[in-house]
Amino acid sequence: LVSTDASVKRLLQAMRSMAPGGWTDNRWEQSASYDGITYACVNRTGEQMAQSEFQLFIKDPDSPEGKRPVTKDDPPQPGFEIPPYKLVELLERPNGDDSFGDLMYSWNQQLDLTGMALTWMVPNALSVPMELYPIPTSTAIPQPAVNPDYPDGYWRIQPVYPYGPFSSYPAPVS
Repeated sequence: LVSTDASVKRLLQAMRSMAPGGWTDNRWEQSASYDGITYACVNRTGEQMAQSEFQLFIKDPDSPEGKRPVTKDDPPQPGFEIPPYKLVELLERPNGDDSFGDLMYSWNQQLDLTGMALTWMVPNALSVPMELYPIPTSTAIPQPAVNPDYPDGYWRIQPVYPYGPFSSYPAPVS
């Protein structure tokens, strides 16, 4: 065994973190197979998911079921700075273009095609998520670098331009 204390520490730090690992499959190829019978199945389950509704509850020992629906008048929960109804508003309108159903369709599509679904939660100045965007898994490249800025690693989003003069991964000069 040829190793140093520093390399063992680095390995343990990486294994104990939530950092993403490298792909074992070609996510681009998996996403490109969205046709034929795959399209029929994934689209149908996506349509069903898009019609789903969500409900948000608060634990309440006084209610018969031990929980009750969140209301606009609920104060922030202990340890949180914002009222729980803000989560309802975020899920109703995740971003300027999508509804909850659109988000569910995208999540279902990515889960069925690649086995995972990534979401970008855009925070405000208080680090509270204000917008949610589904990220196509085929454009995300796991970066398991564990450092103080990214203690759990990160994902590099690499857009792909399939046609035209930039028909490859964009370069820094493009």
